[in-house]
Amino acid sequence: YKVVGRAAIKPASSRMLFFIQQRENKKEDELPLFLSGVDDSLDAFPMGSFRFINNTKMPMQVVFPSARAELPARASKVLTPKIAKLGGFIPLYVLDMEKNVVFQSRFFAQPRGRKMVFISPPKKPGGKVHLAFLPHIVPIPLQDEDQ
Repeated sequence: YKVVGRAAIKPASSRMLFFIQQRENKKEDELPLFLSGVDDSLDAFPMGSFRFINNTKMPMQVVFPSARAELPARASKVLTPKIAKLGGFIPLYVLDMEKNVVFQSRFFAQPRGRKMVFISPPKKPGGKVHLAFLPHIVPIPLQDEDQ
């Protein structure tokens, strides 16, 4: 076996999710793969929230009608917008720091759901950023048979 990447486990994390990416413009002393880990517990990433991971080299702003945040380059942020009891579509805007819209859409949200959103750079200079989603519905806990 040969080491191709490393990532630290965050202290006090009860559940981790790791991502593996190939390094672009790898330096001679770096491993070929870039590993990153995020705390995937419900305390850090609760139901009804969106976790945005900015894989670009520029800071951005993420805007829902009821929540907004600045998202530094190569960073992540969890936002919890207001969601109707039965779920529904809510508008989302991703802006650059000059408030130019670089992505806009409507996301389906539900109170028991959570969605990880990866923001990647445009394929062509001056193009729109790309978003990819990893949805998760948190199951309803099973009740004990004694109850």
